[in-house]
Amino acid sequence: MRKLILNLHLYGALIAGLFLILLGGTGSILAFQGELDHLLNPGLYKIVPKGEVLPLSAIQEALHKAYPDKKIGRIWFPQEADIVYSAQFQSTQVFVNSYTGEIVGTRETPTVLDNIRSLHTSLWLGVTGKNIVSVATGFSVFLVVSGLYLWWPVRKIGLARGWSFYLHYALGLYFSLLLLVLAVTGLVLTFDAIIGPFSYTVTHSTPPKFQATSTEVPGTKPLTSTQALAIATSHFEGATPVVIFIPSNSKGTYTVTLKYPGYFRDCRVMLDQYSGAILGSIDSRKPPGGLAIMSANGALHTGRIFGLPSQIVMSLASLVLVVQTVTGYWLWWNKLRKKSPSA
Repeated sequence: MRKLILNLHLYGALIAGLFLILLGGTGSILAFQGELDHLLNPGLYKIVPKGEVLPLSAIQEALHKAYPDKKIGRIWFPQEADIVYSAQFQSTQVFVNSYTGEIVGTRETPTVLDNIRSLHTSLWLGVTGKNIVSVATGFSVFLVVSGLYLWWPVRKIGLARGWSFYLHYALGLYFSLLLLVLAVTGLVLTFDAIIGPFSYTVTHSTPPKFQATSTEVPGTKPLTSTQALAIATSHFEGATPVVIFIPSNSKGTYTVTLKYPGYFRDCRVMLDQYSGAILGSIDSRKPPGGLAIMSANGALHTGRIFGLPSQIVMSLASLVLVVQTVTGYWLWWNKLRKKSPSA
């Protein structure tokens, strides 16, 4: 049995290894996607605080003045005193000084980090890529479990057999729990279309329902973004707005995402653009059971669940996955060389 497990472990790693290196490398970056975006683009995001942050209406006025023929799709609110507002016009992202309304810069999307996320989730191959990622993630679960089996009972780890052996087995043993969490949560994400509905069934909860269109009333003027924001913030009193999606046509709705301090989940509220009626909402403090499970799974996978400490931990786990795969290939290659007849 042990020899069978060893062979399955070996050939499973050989088949999925290159994909695991790719997933681990990109995953370690994506754990800090927002932070890296700000760090790499200080000229777009960072400003010097001056007085009071401008209201949403003033930001929209500045955007319309600078881009009179463009229709705003969404606006992100500054989450810190030295961060700008940003808005999306189709594929163009515009950054606005939160205190002066000055346009500080623009860029086209998707960005490099957006492309890295797409590489991580679908290998840039659409549905085919997602299926490959699903299979590779499934292999990673098996590799962690089988690796523990092959090492059990725990033996003394030393350098007698070389650094590659030490790194492969020591890191695999010490990081096994984190690697398993990373793999299982990733597997759940790849099969969310199946596991999501199942999570609602087992928790006896109901998925949030949203009416996706506004009811147009002849002669009624649509709400302004400021009015819609006021309704959303009063619905979730004490929560900070993160982003507002603006209706693109007469049937569209306002959707506002907000965040309560200390919660990794976001609140969301959808509004009729004419009456301001709430067409659906999600409260991050008491989400339905199925949503709580799936959002916690996603936050565990990315490391967002406990903030910076868990981001660091999951980023390291992703890097360990890369090291595990590379050292595994190296051990296999050395084994082949030793078996090869000498010239």
